[in-house]
Amino acid sequence: MGAPPSSIRDAGRVLVTGANGHLGIRLLQRLATRGSDGLQARAVVRSRNAAEAVRAAVPAEAVEIRILDYQDVDAVADAATGCAHVVHLVGILKETAGARYADAHESAATSLARAAEKAGVRRIVYPSILGADPASPNPCLASKGRAERILLEETTGNTWEIATLRIFHCSILRFAGRSVSTCFRTSSAKFRVLKYLFRPS
Repeated sequence: MGAPPSSIRDAGRVLVTGANGHLGIRLLQRLATRGSDGLQARAVVRSRNAAEAVRAAVPAEAVEIRILDYQDVDAVADAATGCAHVVHLVGILKETAGARYADAHESAATSLARAAEKAGVRRIVYPSILGADPASPNPCLASKGRAERILLEETTGNTWEIATLRIFHCSILRFAGRSVSTCFRTSSAKFRVLKYLFRPS
C-alpha cells in the first residue's frame, strides 16, 4: 500500500458525531483500518443503545465512545478536544414526537460550531442532502439547509474550515468561501468523506 499521505499521518483523532447511523458505522469501520497510520476515532452518540450498536460493529480498540446530549456545548467541546477533524453525521429524515428537525439539525450544528471553536478543531466535514436549502418547501431539506448555513457562517473569524457534502446524487462542496461541484453515489459516501477529511489545509 505504501506510506500514507502526510495529511493522514498528521490527522490524529477524528470525532464522528451521530456515529451509530449507517454511514457512521461504515466510516468507523474504514477508519479502524487506518489504525497503523496513527489515526484514532472517537464516536459520539446520544444513548446507550446507540453506543452498543457501535460496539457491536467496530473493534473496541479502534474507537472511543462518548454518550452525550448534542445540545450540551461543553460536553461536545470536551469530546472534540484533541480531535483535529470532525465528521458531523447527526440528523434525521423524519420527525417523531421525540426528534425534531430543529434540534437534530440546527441546534446540533450550532452546538458543534461553538464546541469546535473551544476545542481548536481544524476541519468539519458535514454530509448533507441533495436539495438542502433554507428556502425549500420540504421541512427536512429546509432544516438541513439552515444547518449548513450555520456551520458555513460560523467559519468566519474562526480557525477551522467546513466542507458540506450533499451525498445523494450530486454534492456542492464549499471550502473556505469556494464552491466546487462533485457528483457521487450514496454507496461511495464514506470514501468521499475520507477524501475531504484528509484534504490538505
